[in-house]
Amino acid sequence: MPQEKLGNGVLMKNSYKEEGDKKPDYTGPCTILVNGMEQEAEIAAWIKISTKDSARLKTGDKYFSFQISEKFKKDIPAAAPAGDDNDQPPF
Repeated sequence: MPQEKLGNGVLMKNSYKEEGDKKPDYTGPCTILVNGMEQEAEIAAWIKISTKDSARLKTGDKYFSFQISEKFKKDIPAAAPAGDDNDQPPF
């Protein structure tokens, strides 16, 4: 995927979403500015339906609710240090 411009991102339909679960409807990467430094982040968006009239929405209108969070990093187990005695057979 191409590098995103600062303040931009991409939302794609969440293929892991199942009927009735709370997973986001759309997810994707973005770049944001945090303490003056560019940082990769994740966007999650849910489709919501307005339950009452407001200045911008009428009852039944659809809208997005979203969350921006740190980019997910998989836990990678640390490799055993070089020269570890566990490399030797037990005899």
